[in-house]
Amino acid sequence: MKTMVNGEIVTHVDVRDRGLQYGDGLFETMAAFDGAVCDFDAHMARLGHGCRVLHLPMPDRATVQNEIGVLLDSGSETGPVSAVVKLLLTRGPGERGYAPPAKPHSNRILYLSAWPKGVDKQAREGIRVKFCTTRMGLNPDLAGIKHLNRLEQVLGAREIAGSGFQQGVMLDMHDQVVEATNSNVFMVEEGKLVTPSLDKCGVAGLARMRILRLASEQGITANIETVSRDRLARSDEVFLCNSIAGILPVTVIEQRRIGIGSVTRELQALLRPRSTA
Repeated sequence: MKTMVNGEIVTHVDVRDRGLQYGDGLFETMAAFDGAVCDFDAHMARLGHGCRVLHLPMPDRATVQNEIGVLLDSGSETGPVSAVVKLLLTRGPGERGYAPPAKPHSNRILYLSAWPKGVDKQAREGIRVKFCTTRMGLNPDLAGIKHLNRLEQVLGAREIAGSGFQQGVMLDMHDQVVEATNSNVFMVEEGKLVTPSLDKCGVAGLARMRILRLASEQGITANIETVSRDRLARSDEVFLCNSIAGILPVTVIEQRRIGIGSVTRELQALLRPRSTA
């Protein structure tokens, strides 16, 4: 794994960094193929929105793009790579206490990791999911952004480890579906596409945004709605999505088997997660 902080290849970060101390920052996880990052502009747009919410200075787009290029070049001695690039933006070092510094010196942390094993097979064959007992708290002020506070997802993922399921579906305090442990959720009812509302909690993923746009272009009715646990469990089709895996069809929810349906396969073919366009 290659790591870069503020443009320099390094192996450590300052222990005073507020991202480490308090989760005070944002992140983006990007797929890279043949030396180029997919949907870079969209990732930067979402990062910019998060910066406005958290009052963080937005890094220069060209600087980030150049640093990613250097990082990808450093990891491709044997030829073009398929990799995952993670960008973390923190408020930087600060004194003890929660109050942020008046003039923060933010840190850009980039690291490159190998393409995850098994994800392409899961996209073809589908995955098994279960509902997590860990609930997500409601916080409309932070809903949608990819901030560094991910303890709910950590606890949800811990529930799934070793369970025979590949993903967990996370609910809010009212038993409404929010998202999966590292993905957004879609369901199909009578040919109509539905994804849970994320106005109170959860991450508004870029794959989710692209799927909603693709559905509109293909004439598929797509709605953002409140989705209960029971409604998801009895739906005709279910799939998860994120920027790395693309669309992951769900074949089992808890003990109920679900076939991989035509709407899922149509959108999966259109999403083309390996495209850098």
